[in-house]
Amino acid sequence: MRSTKRVLEPFSLFSRAARPDGATRNEQIRHDAPRPGRHSPVRTALAWVGICCTALTVLSAQTNSQSQQAQVVAVVGCLTQQGGGWLLTSATEPISAPAPGGGQSSVGVTVEIANKQPLGKGRYRLIGVLEEFGIPAHTGHKMLVKGLLIVDGADRRINVTSAAMAAATCR
Repeated sequence: MRSTKRVLEPFSLFSRAARPDGATRNEQIRHDAPRPGRHSPVRTALAWVGICCTALTVLSAQTNSQSQQAQVVAVVGCLTQQGGGWLLTSATEPISAPAPGGGQSSVGVTVEIANKQPLGKGRYRLIGVLEEFGIPAHTGHKMLVKGLLIVDGADRRINVTSAAMAAATCR
């Protein structure tokens, strides 16, 4: 009986020459045996199921963390320029006003409400600042900024959806 063990000795891939044990290359390798680097269909399917489950878990965790960290807010602070970017310094924590259907919302915060707000100690980097907001003309003014709050560690950014001057001076 011939051995089914593979012989690791070098030989030509296309050679039909007899091997020392008397078997030819084609007879030596069993075609039904798993080959190196190949897996059975069941193992492949199980691997794909595992990959898909892991991907879904990661995506749902990212979605949950994003929904907890991203919210539309209204913030009052002093508009300053730093380099090529804009900051809201001496800023309040996000503020809200009574919503029409009850509860609180940043939508109802008006310039009058913002003007009455005392300045805070917060700092927000403003992103998505469009020319339509007229930001450069308001440098040093007390501003009401509304937008999507993005918190990434200590960095707090607001993707601006609207900006209005609350007061000509920042006190």
